[in-house]
Formats: sequence, structure tokens, C-alpha cells
Amino acid sequence: MPRQPDEYGDHWTPQELAGLLDGVDVRWCVVGGWALDLAGVRPERAHDDLEIAIPQFELDRLRAWLPDYEFFVMGPNCLWPADAAGGAYFDNPQTFVRDPRTGAWKADVIRSQYDGETWVCQMDRSVRRPYDEAVGVSDANPPDGEPVACSSARSFRRVAVS
Repeated sequence: MPRQPDEYGDHWTPQELAGLLDGVDVRWCVVGGWALDLAGVRPERAHDDLEIAIPQFELDRLRAWLPDYEFFVMGPNCLWPADAAGGAYFDNPQTFVRDPRTGAWKADVIRSQYDGETWVCQMDRSVRRPYDEAVGVSDANPPDGEPVACSSARSFRRVAVS
């Protein structure tokens, strides 16, 4: 069992991941620090990881698209292979992607809650938005696409990339 990812080191950039996922039938978006940088909310900075969000039930398609990588569900002080996570899969929305050839952690995939076509905030289930409002869709790779969703439990706003 690999150690929990405390440092990523060789994580993907949003541009690298966009290239890897070109053509995949999975709705995904960059979240966290990279999303703020891509949206121009703050000056760009060095990043220790890459976080993306996908609808919870689209993880199998993402895994099928990236067969050379391992997926682990992260829980409190535990790490389970995604296939062996059992009930922990639904209790812990974080899934880490690891390159088994190098041991490098490549991305943190947040499996987001959805109710049909409605995005549901993980931290406050009363916060809901139609998926198309919650996540901007663009044919362009980041950082050229627009809009990018930057969200947290306390705020939700849609910002365009400059």
C-alpha cells in the first residue's frame, strides 16, 4: 500500500491533464488553487498539487480513460484502492491518482455530489446549482477557456478567464 500523499512533487498541470483527458466522456473542472489562478482571482503561484472535480459516478469512466494509473480513496488516516474501498468510497469524496511506475501522485480528484443535473455542495448540501451554472464548459484548454467556476462552501461565483 502506498503512503498517503503528503507531497505530490510530480503532479500534472491543468494543461497536461487537459491533454490527457482530451476526448474523454467525463465532466471535469479544475478546482482549488489552480482554479483561482486560472480565473485570475489571484496572482499565479507555485502549486503542490492539482485538484479537479468530477461527478461522483463518472469516476469509472475516468479510470477507464487512464488505465496506466492507480486510483486511491482517501479517508481519515487511510488510503484504499478504489476497487476495495467499499462504503468508504461514498463517505470520502477524495480520490488520488498515482503513477505506479514512479510512485508520483498526479492529481486529487474530488468526486462531487450531483442530483440529476444539479451540483450539490459537499460541505453544505443546501447549496445547489444547475451543473451548467456551477461549471463552465469550454472547448479550449485552460487557461484560455471560459468561464471557470471557483466555489467553496461559503461562496459561489462564476468568473471568466482573462
